Amino acid sequence: MNILVVHDREEVLQKICVMIRELLGEETKLETATSAHLAREKLRKTIFDLLIIDLTLPFDKESNPTYDQADNLLSEVFNLGTLKIPGDIIGITADLDALEKIKTKLGPHLMVIIEEDDEGEWEGYLKDKIRYAQNASLTRLVSINQHYDYDVLIITALDEEMAPFEDQFETSEVDYFPNAKKFIFYDKDKNIRRGITFSIGRSGQPSSASYTQSLISTFRPKLALMSGICGGVIDKVKLGDLIFFETSYAWDYGKWKEIKDIDGQKKTKFVSRPNPIGIVDSKSHKIARKILLSDFRNKLLNMSDVKKLKSDNNILVELHLCDVGSGSAVVANNEIISKITNLNDSIWAVDMESYGFYHAAKHTNVIKPEFICIKSVSDYCSSKKNDDLHKLCSLISSKAIEVIIKEYWEFGQ
Repeated sequence: MNILVVHDREEVLQKICVMIRELLGEETKLETATSAHLAREKLRKTIFDLLIIDLTLPFDKESNPTYDQADNLLSEVFNLGTLKIPGDIIGITADLDALEKIKTKLGPHLMVIIEEDDEGEWEGYLKDKIRYAQNASLTRLVSINQHYDYDVLIITALDEEMAPFEDQFETSEVDYFPNAKKFIFYDKDKNIRRGITFSIGRSGQPSSASYTQSLISTFRPKLALMSGICGGVIDKVKLGDLIFFETSYAWDYGKWKEIKDIDGQKKTKFVSRPNPIGIVDSKSHKIARKILLSDFRNKLLNMSDVKKLKSDNNILVELHLCDVGSGSAVVANNEIISKITNLNDSIWAVDMESYGFYHAAKHTNVIKPEFICIKSVSDYCSSKKNDDLHKLCSLISSKAIEVIIKEYWEFGQ
């Protein structure tokens, strides 16, 4: 638990702190404040599970304690929204006038108001309420983690891949998660839905897995989507094609073994252990299959901005639901791509993030979202790489995701 104790009398403040440590253990995060000014600063920065507050406080160390200071502080918490609201609040006072005033004004917002009596009975009462607050905090946490909050989370590796979404949605910053942006949209039933976008800012499995896990834990989306560009396997896909990632194979995961060749010479060989993660039989998989049988492609290609960029680059854009090899290195070698496709002949594309994204979405500790990675082929896995199609392919995958969440996905209640 994270607890703030606000009291101007040092002996009572320390008595409460000792009580908390004995009840909840030394690992409890405990902060203190001796004035309304100091308490306000702490409440502005941190969300506390429990606030224990004296109802007569000084403004600062030079002021006399008054009921008005605590009243103003609590009013700011509940009414103005400038301070973070604690999970529970316990009021405590030795001033009977303050006790009566708070009961008639802000009392309903407090868990309990305790009078500091001369016999010390208040200490036992406070202990009981701290134990109750601990149980309530744990219950709230479990409940929160098992309920969805946002409808959609959209993740890209690169800022260039996120750029089209800035034009598609009106976004605003999320103050408690740097670089995350929130937006609203209408689903197929004209219900308002909430979404989050986040650009990691770099390629690679570790950052993809780390940020995906953190974003899912924070926003608990019903649907997590990764958008962007990927490399295609020659003779299986064409430039501009849209890939729905059915299974992601970690092609560079395995072990190096020392073996002997036919001449008895020792050499080192990499043995891949891909441990694939897929979406087969999930709701995402069913939607992807439905899309491949629909007029989705025509709808996509008839969008004005896609049509303009497409005509400039002379590509066709076909849709594929297939397996993908995912690793932490750029593949620009025919021998390497041959080894990757040998893992499974249905691997038609390669990227650097989907395995981390799939692993994080599948193994999250909060309520699990549906998830799928959708990327467009911007180049082939060969030495002839360039970024000529990055803008178009980023747009194609982003537009596909926009159509899916607005016209295909059933979000429910």
